[in-house]
Amino acid sequence: MRRALLIALYLIAQLVFMTTGAWAVGYQIRNIDSMVPYGAIPQDINNSGQIAGLRAYVNSSGVNEPFLSQEGMPTQDMGTLGGNSAAYYLNNNGQAVGMSYTLGWSRGNQRAFFWQAGSPMRDLGTLGGFDSIAYGINSLGQVVGVSWTASRSDGNTTNRAFLWQ
Repeated sequence: MRRALLIALYLIAQLVFMTTGAWAVGYQIRNIDSMVPYGAIPQDINNSGQIAGLRAYVNSSGVNEPFLSQEGMPTQDMGTLGGNSAAYYLNNNGQAVGMSYTLGWSRGNQRAFFWQAGSPMRDLGTLGGFDSIAYGINSLGQVVGVSWTASRSDGNTTNRAFLWQ
């Protein structure tokens, strides 16, 4: 009987704990980029609390631009290679990678990029085709992604993994 009572009390305590949000004590949601009228989409966060992603409709041509946000610091725009862009991954050195279109709103070619504070966005090129996308960066600044190769005789392309260093 006593064991059944202890189990019941334990289950009630668990139910109260889960429904009151007590598990989230000390955590809070905060706005990381209120300067954009249409919002921001964070993609990655590093161990320093820096956040990378994309901000909607930032410039006069209406394209999305990647950003780096850190509490207590102004948000940094990473620029573009000419069109819509997004930072997907961020390492602990604050270096970011992602994809940028080369012309306007989702037009032109997709290009993998590398960015670090104080330098312009860098186009990482391709393996002979038109498009590439960066999917990761480590603490050494090595970038991995996918690139399309030149068109085959049947007009199709093939994608290949790449390492940029």
